[in-house]
Formats: sequence, structure tokens, C-alpha cells
Amino acid sequence: MGYQLYTEIEIKEKLPLFAIRKEEDLAQIKKQHKELHDFLVSLYEAP
Repeated sequence: MGYQLYTEIEIKEKLPLFAIRKEEDLAQIKKQHKELHDFLVSLYEAP
């Protein structure tokens, strides 16, 4: 198994979901990627 290395530009282009800084960002994820949103919320709510 290997890992893919990304440049900073590739991360900004391909992985914009890592820029969750405001509640609106999370709402956008919920709208476009409900399963990812639910997973992130479950991590936040975990004991």
C-alpha cells in the first residue's frame, strides 16, 4: 500500500472540504456530501 503526496495547490483544488472554518462551510458539506457531514458530526458528538 502507498500514499499519494499532494502539493498545496492540489490540496486546495481537490480537497476543499478540509477548509471547515465557519458554520456555513459545514452547511455546504451537508448539502453536497451528507454522509461526510454525518460522519464529521458524529466525531464531534462522540463522548
